[in-house]
Amino acid sequence: PRQDATKPVSEMVGTVRAIRGSDVSFLVIKDAQGRDQTFVWLRYFNGSDLLIDDFDELIGQKVKITYALIEMYSPKAKDYYNQKEIKGIQLME
Repeated sequence: PRQDATKPVSEMVGTVRAIRGSDVSFLVIKDAQGRDQTFVWLRYFNGSDLLIDDFDELIGQKVKITYALIEMYSPKAKDYYNQKEIKGIQLME
């Protein structure tokens, strides 16, 4: 069985703040409570063209992001940690 198929997907609405990283990109979204939430961009997802084509224009825009929790390894910490992987993004009107 595919692992991705069993991972629950969650949603969040927030404001785009930044994109960070060089080899792997991380999208920073400010949530309704005013906290920054970080999402990892590992592969193609619906709406990824928004980030590729016009990222600077997305800063400050409200978006709905769908994501799944995944486990990633950190060589620095020498341990695994949970990260939110982007599964989809869309602009809110």
